[in-house]
Amino acid sequence: MPPSLRPTPFKKLSECQDRQCVKTIVNEYLMSLMNGDYRHVKEELDAEDENEKVVANSYVFTEELILAAMMNEIDLDLIYEDLQSRLGEEHPIILFLRHLMEES
Repeated sequence: MPPSLRPTPFKKLSECQDRQCVKTIVNEYLMSLMNGDYRHVKEELDAEDENEKVVANSYVFTEELILAAMMNEIDLDLIYEDLQSRLGEEHPIILFLRHLMEES
């Protein structure tokens, strides 16, 4: 099955102005994970998108993702592996998620 041509939820992180927007992206990601959408799609942010807003929203995304995963009893290791394959080792979401998982 070819990858979806619609934009992946992570591309929208640089556009969010508040927590609710980021929470919507978390929900979109979890739905895509559960539905099998966006498989084998490597997420890459443009250099211009690598800014403070993306980093700040990545942290909020990680917080909301952990809360949603706990509430829905979704395995964080599964989420971590999926995000790592999409975003790579050095994406802020991966760094925050790894750190928060190690703390708990």
